[in-house]
Amino acid sequence: MSTWVAALIAAAALTATYFCCIRPMRRGTRGMSAAPPSTSRQVADLRKELDALRRQKSAADDAAQARRRGTSGASTPPRGKDGGIDG
Repeated sequence: MSTWVAALIAAAALTATYFCCIRPMRRGTRGMSAAPPSTSRQVADLRKELDALRRQKSAADDAAQARRRGTSGASTPPRGKDGGIDG
């Protein structure tokens, strides 16, 4: 590779770095690495949805666990003094 080709490649890399990174930083923006403003809104919405799904799953897990234990909310027959069912 000739010296001129290497110099042109280096100059192109420096130019790209300036236009994509240094110049936007000097203007106060973040350039190509900046996320669009709507991204933060989307992240907040997705976090809310994830929290709602976690609450929903927790409630479903609690209901399943209650069914396994037999405490589904139905009234239980009264117990006698010895712990047996009166009747």
